[in-house]
Amino acid sequence: IVLVSLVAEDKQWFKSKCGIDANETSRASSFCAYTLVKQDLADAHVLIVTDARRDLRFMRNPLVLGEPYIQFYCGVPLVTSEGLRMGSLCCIDNKPRDISPKELGLQINFGYLTSQALESKYLEEQHAQEPREGISKEEEHFLGGRLRAEAMLDSGRTAICLVWARPDSMDWPL
Repeated sequence: IVLVSLVAEDKQWFKSKCGIDANETSRASSFCAYTLVKQDLADAHVLIVTDARRDLRFMRNPLVLGEPYIQFYCGVPLVTSEGLRMGSLCCIDNKPRDISPKELGLQINFGYLTSQALESKYLEEQHAQEPREGISKEEEHFLGGRLRAEAMLDSGRTAICLVWARPDSMDWPL
């Protein structure tokens, strides 16, 4: 299962999905909400759960005890150019598993591209309205602000990624 989830106050809904029929779940049962819990932007983090049946946070979760019987979860937070954490790009399996550093790196990169795609129209509009002058000290922080927005806009114009993902494999050849 692969999801692009957007997390709201009381639920999460799936902007894109593969391998699941549901369109949303409650935030209370959401694994994805855990990637967003920290208040400091620098603390937005990847959540890896290798076996949800043995994880105290999730072992009684209805999505572990019932359909889709989640055991493995890896979620990367989706962070806007202004630093808003809006959801996650996640991979889910009904078997326990580990994730290699290479696979994790790919998922983090796909999360960055997903954030760009979700925000592309906004970034284009902002770019058209704001003149590109020197960047102030407040806007230097790459985790959120004008510098990140410009980097996302610039790379979004040239980033094209073709992926063939097989449902029986975690290998994502480029």
